[in-house]
Amino acid sequence: MTEAPPETSKRLSAALFDYAPRLLAFLTFVTGALALVSAAIPPEPSGELKPLQRVFVEAPILGLSLGGLLLMVLSLGLARRIRLAWGLALLAAVHGFLATFLFRPRLSEMAMYVLLLAVLVLVRKNFYRRSSLFRIVYHRTWFLSVLLAVVVAGFFSLLWVSHQKGFVEARFIDLLIDPDLGVAGRPIAFVLLVLGFGAFYLAVASPQRPRPRPPEAADFERVAHLLAEADQPRTDNVLAYAGDKSIFYGPDETAALAYADMGGVRIALGPPIGPKHSWKATLAAFRKDAEEKALRPAVYSAPPELLPDLMDLSFTAEKIGENAILDLADFTLSGRKREVIRGSRRKLAERVGATFEVSDPPHSEAVLQRLRPISDAWLNANGGREKSYSLGRFEPKFLNYCPIGIVKIEGKVAAFGTLLTTPDKSWAGIDLMRYDPADAVTNTMDFLLVELILWAKAEGFAKFDLAMAPLSGLVQAEFALLYARIGHFVFERGERFYNFRGLRRFKQKFNPEWEPRYIAAPGYWSLPLVLTKAGLLTNANAETAEAPAPNAPPLA
Repeated sequence: MTEAPPETSKRLSAALFDYAPRLLAFLTFVTGALALVSAAIPPEPSGELKPLQRVFVEAPILGLSLGGLLLMVLSLGLARRIRLAWGLALLAAVHGFLATFLFRPRLSEMAMYVLLLAVLVLVRKNFYRRSSLFRIVYHRTWFLSVLLAVVVAGFFSLLWVSHQKGFVEARFIDLLIDPDLGVAGRPIAFVLLVLGFGAFYLAVASPQRPRPRPPEAADFERVAHLLAEADQPRTDNVLAYAGDKSIFYGPDETAALAYADMGGVRIALGPPIGPKHSWKATLAAFRKDAEEKALRPAVYSAPPELLPDLMDLSFTAEKIGENAILDLADFTLSGRKREVIRGSRRKLAERVGATFEVSDPPHSEAVLQRLRPISDAWLNANGGREKSYSLGRFEPKFLNYCPIGIVKIEGKVAAFGTLLTTPDKSWAGIDLMRYDPADAVTNTMDFLLVELILWAKAEGFAKFDLAMAPLSGLVQAEFALLYARIGHFVFERGERFYNFRGLRRFKQKFNPEWEPRYIAAPGYWSLPLVLTKAGLLTNANAETAEAPAPNAPPLA
């Protein structure tokens, strides 16, 4: 038997990663619905039973019905790759199998639970998101589907009881309270009662949180105008064009924040977009709007100049890393400190004929088509998914705001990098850097980064942002707070999970200035939660707005 080609295996693996949670969610929902139907068809009455005996007989049936409802509830969490939903679904499936096996052995029902358990175990690695199940928004379609399953189970319950002795003479209430006739109706009534209390809680006790409005073409145009008017625009502001974040406008729309919601937290990215004198008012309005919607306001990747406004608004801030910043006016490849970089650049150009060129936005379809295979190969080698929120992605609408540096080796595209640039040319920063691992040549990425820096300097940009080294620069001094101590420990000991120190060493060879970045939210103990949510946003699959982005604004 011949083995599948590596590319076919990668595609199958990526497809399994994308569709397995949804298929498992469907299987879980169906299993829960069938468990309800099963509870509605109890064993035949076995004569007169004492009250304690009746409790012993009916308790497993009620447990099966409640377990079925729980499986249907968890199906929505499974569709969203939530780890807690996977664990609870596993426990519910084990409970259902044991209850069926011990109290009412039916081969078809046991096989159903065994199938669900097997699939849960096989696809366990697809569930990595941490979230609170109580924060999930249950859609109307899902709720109606659960209600339909209960109605179907009620139909089977009525069908069963219609064949029992005394049904013709029985009152309607006897279908619930009669010792024998009510055996099938009580589990359905119990599930309806639980479902009713759940619906009441969601309607009354749970705060209403409208889904953020996706950005439209008009929003991108206003962002372009605000960026042009900004006193201190940052490269993070340019990520507002990515389409995966909503836009919040301050008073009189003089400034704006790009933000996203995750699990009860509303997180803005970077400083406000617009004149500095409008920052505080925009942040205050952002906080008020979030708290009115029962959301915790937060700011991720806040630069030092934003801290005074955050402190005035009672935000608590903690350092989360440092960005490597190059002053392009002083940047040069001459001198001993840049000897290694200079030598690598020269060798790559001489040894393999590496060349560099820049495609200015908006890009032609031909350029993007040449780069897409490189991007796809890089993604397949690094998890198969685009990032979002604090990182850009290979999306043509977004790329039309970014200059793209392209490295060719012997005339063939080998790597590319995208830049985030501010209209006033105060900042240029690296975003995507991708290459095909199968055709990689040593030092290709070093060559690409150096050429991008030199291009930005030649174009007149003042500073170059090499992006953040997470958890870098967190001290472990005598008076350091617990958050900083834990972050420093993870930076020193967490290499098996993320290359923290290696990333900083890579950036350090350019001899940059290290500028701190902060995360801010009301309340000190909420910061770890906010940082976790920001990480989940970055690793989530972005839902791009449908509205087409307008043409990119000019670079100058």
